[in-house]
Amino acid sequence: NFTPVILDTWGAISSFILLPTGKILVSGSFTTVNGLNISGLIRLHSNGSLDTSFDYSNLNGYVSGMGLQSSGKIIITGEFAVGGFGGTSYLARLLPNGDEDLSFNGAFSPNYKFNEVSVQADDKIILYGWFTIVNGSAQNYIVRLTEDGIADTTFKIGIGATDIVKDVAIQKNRNIIIGGNFTAFDGHASNKIARLNLDGSYDTSFYVGAGCNGNVTKLLIQNDEALLCGGAFTSYQNKGRNRLFRASTGCYAENDTDMVNSCSNYTWLDGQTYATDTVGPLTIIKNAAGCDSLITLNLRISNFALTTTLKADTLFATSVLPVTYQWYNCATN
Repeated sequence: NFTPVILDTWGAISSFILLPTGKILVSGSFTTVNGLNISGLIRLHSNGSLDTSFDYSNLNGYVSGMGLQSSGKIIITGEFAVGGFGGTSYLARLLPNGDEDLSFNGAFSPNYKFNEVSVQADDKIILYGWFTIVNGSAQNYIVRLTEDGIADTTFKIGIGATDIVKDVAIQKNRNIIIGGNFTAFDGHASNKIARLNLDGSYDTSFYVGAGCNGNVTKLLIQNDEALLCGGAFTSYQNKGRNRLFRASTGCYAENDTDMVNSCSNYTWLDGQTYATDTVGPLTIIKNAAGCDSLITLNLRISNFALTTTLKADTLFATSVLPVTYQWYNCATN
């Protein structure tokens, strides 16, 4: 029962938003819809027909991204003229009926357009894409605005990403997972995927290891907070993952060294028994979050060449001098 509208033959669709009413917002580079001169953004009924109650007269150009605020207002990014005025805009906000929201501060001048937009639960606006400068200041590939479009000075990304941010997924606690073509964020090695704290700083607890070997283009947080990640990669954390994988957002490395002193042969976590001092065996165990952690063994075997004598409540040890004594309970190592 879905009969879609007819778009021009060369225009492309860039994004969808399913509205609470069941209607559908569609953005892209199209310039005609059902033979009408409508460009950039349309609203459809649930059956795919064009919603003619939406005002299409305010916009002329390409809409690359959309975000919906709790008020029903629509944040749009791209390259367009809005409100019947000339010139090019890269950011605007529309009222739920499609009219331009004149209370929104959209006067931002990036050195390249804002490709995409994500809206936080508090209605703050995250913009990302190819830009490295916004209003004359360095802002590498991601920036955050307040609900009404003012630069959010609490969002401090440092030097930001080394290359384009292509998608953003926001967790329930408002931590921000980003994917793209970058290899580091604010000086921290993080290959194609990273997580930011609420204030924009790099989250060192989010362990990505070697990351992805190709672009990350799409991110989705599932209801259980697991992360779906898609893109042009074939591996993640050096494991074969062809274009798509799922990861726990609670996973982080607890790589550690197990320092062991033993009086005799010692059987370790890997099931192997070692009879001499040993450094370097590795094993993987699950941490409290259910994530793989790498453990290294550093084993010292102490062969005691001494005599011990128990007199009353005192234990005496004798050996050839000079000698340093350290007491061990060989029953428990």
